[in-house]
Amino acid sequence: EKTLSREDKIKMIESAIRDKQSLQITYLKAKDEKSRRVIKPLVMGEMEYNDHPFLGLEAYCVTRKENRTFNVDRILEMTVEQKYV
Repeated sequence: EKTLSREDKIKMIESAIRDKQSLQITYLKAKDEKSRRVIKPLVMGEMEYNDHPFLGLEAYCVTRKENRTFNVDRILEMTVEQKYV
């Protein structure tokens, strides 16, 4: 499976936000655990955590049923799901 560049991920996220599409992602959590989730991207931009800036994605996590913030650089894989309402 092809690893997505940061630029590819940004383009996919931007189009998912614009087209109201869900994304299935494989996310690398803090302790290097992989987690698969379906998310509905809402907003992407520069964010900060413990004074460390990062490119963040705020999204509704279907898996957890709540809004979560993801670090774009920790998204390992991403595929587009169906449109959501």
